[in-house]
Amino acid sequence: MIKKITNSFAISAICSLFFILSTTMIARMYLHTSLAAHFTILLSIYLCVAKKEDATVKYNILTWSGLLVITALIHFYLVLMVLFFMFFYTIDDLLERKKPARTLVSLIIPSVILFSVMFIMGMFYSKAIQNANGFGMANSNLNTLFNPQWVNSPFLPNLPIVSNWQQDSFAYIGFGMTLCVIFAIVTVLVKYKKFKIILSDRRFFRKTILAILLVVAFSIFALSPSISFNDKVLFVYPVPGFIVSVWALFRATGRLLWPVVYIIMFFAIWIVAKEYKRKIAIPILLCFLIIQIYDLHKSLTDRANAAVVHTNIKWESSLKSGAWNELAKIKKHIFYFGTPTNETTFKTFVKEIYSLAKYAIDNNMTINDFNLGRVQNKKIFAYKQDELDRIYDGQAKDDTIYIFSKDTIPFFPKVVPNVHLYVYRIDDFTVGFKHGQTELEKYDDVIFIDINAADTFIPEYDIGSDILLATDSPQYSDSAKDFLQGFSDPEGWATWNNGKRSIIELIINSVPDDLIFEASVYPHIQDNLPTQEIRFIINGHYIESITLTERGMQKIAFAIPNGILNEGLNSLLFEIPNAATPKELGINEDTRRLGVAFEWFKIDKINK
Repeated sequence: MIKKITNSFAISAICSLFFILSTTMIARMYLHTSLAAHFTILLSIYLCVAKKEDATVKYNILTWSGLLVITALIHFYLVLMVLFFMFFYTIDDLLERKKPARTLVSLIIPSVILFSVMFIMGMFYSKAIQNANGFGMANSNLNTLFNPQWVNSPFLPNLPIVSNWQQDSFAYIGFGMTLCVIFAIVTVLVKYKKFKIILSDRRFFRKTILAILLVVAFSIFALSPSISFNDKVLFVYPVPGFIVSVWALFRATGRLLWPVVYIIMFFAIWIVAKEYKRKIAIPILLCFLIIQIYDLHKSLTDRANAAVVHTNIKWESSLKSGAWNELAKIKKHIFYFGTPTNETTFKTFVKEIYSLAKYAIDNNMTINDFNLGRVQNKKIFAYKQDELDRIYDGQAKDDTIYIFSKDTIPFFPKVVPNVHLYVYRIDDFTVGFKHGQTELEKYDDVIFIDINAADTFIPEYDIGSDILLATDSPQYSDSAKDFLQGFSDPEGWATWNNGKRSIIELIINSVPDDLIFEASVYPHIQDNLPTQEIRFIINGHYIESITLTERGMQKIAFAIPNGILNEGLNSLLFEIPNAATPKELGINEDTRRLGVAFEWFKIDKINK
């Protein structure tokens, strides 16, 4: 593009680095990388600048349709920017040729192709736009172009902004480019008469006016609907509701300032290259480039380090048990009941849904949900609730795996005995499915849950109360085993865990601070099994581990950090890696995998 307007390879090579080092692009890398596809913006500018005088309608349709489709496959915000440029292009073509029909065809056909692709991709399914969080807050500030923010500029200070939302509209042009713009403005003022002659060219004047109008249009959209400077909101103008209902789809309106950055850079470079001989223009532009690089060097180093870190990050699925491979052999669909209700559950949802989606792809399965933008959460929740009701009615599907996460398991205690599901705890998921020939029992990390028992429901637990698991105790209640998963039947003196992962589930309606878990336990220790380790995990948060080396009943205690327990259902997981069967130890024929027997447990206040 630069070579097109300067006809100089040297100037093109130098000035291309201004665009390659664009802070608006670099700021999105390793954060929201699809939004770093700024080549779509630059290509739009190129199509406008390098417009062929003999461009046919076919050429216009093919170029803009292709660019719009590519952009739609990347990110919708970029589509809006390209549409602005296409409108500018076709208006220029209309003023040039005076053929409205040609203009309409050049606009309508690419738009129809674009919307068809968007429809196929499902972009129109969501109507969740009117209350889009952040609309009117993630707009540009009047200081945006000259506010370094995260760049750590050695030349310019960070300027205040109204809120952190405005960081999303980051569009700093760099100190070197700022000097280049100032130099270009001074050049125009000094050589006003020469530029007046250039502007006398009707075609050039028209394009310049349209470019200015395009910058104004982008700026109005980016700054709206509240105009702010530094940390002050200057004024807010009302926007009719029917406009907001569409506008709110682009809630981060400040991003529309990105094309303005590139247009300003383009004109500044063009003015310098146009009005000075190459032997003068090249050193000037090179000087500005060196200043630009020095201005950005700290942020470039940070981004380079981030690239190394992100390259070395190895993503690990939440699905670790080999039991998942067994299920993939007999089931075709995954129905995931996870529904984020707050920031914590959303993080869990994202981790789990990506793990399940990868599992579905690897095994040619379908999945009912995924992490998408602007989804209709109410409809998705209702859809999941309807499916849950069908499970309650005994209408679970034969070819489907039903999955409940640890943060959405409150669905599960409502299940009634006629659901006819085989239910297991696999990793941190509760997994249910209808009858199928499986070999899940061979996996030590899988816990079977008998939901067809009448005592499936989990009682409410009162902080400070003892849960006695020894049937000989006068205070023993048969409901005590309702709290347990992965345990053997209660015995007179205690209840053994059965497996390397056992769970105590508690419904707590009021969670005070400063709590401790206490229990009386008897470790399974033999001459050939000298230790038992207990790893204590609450709601997915690792708390502590303890190693028991002596036989006999003994007390253990774990402090529970504040904020770990939830109001509602809580999962207390005990990982006991040394659990072993008496049979494999040569003691007797008992095939239970024993680790620790519990006499009683409770959660109490530390300073009671």
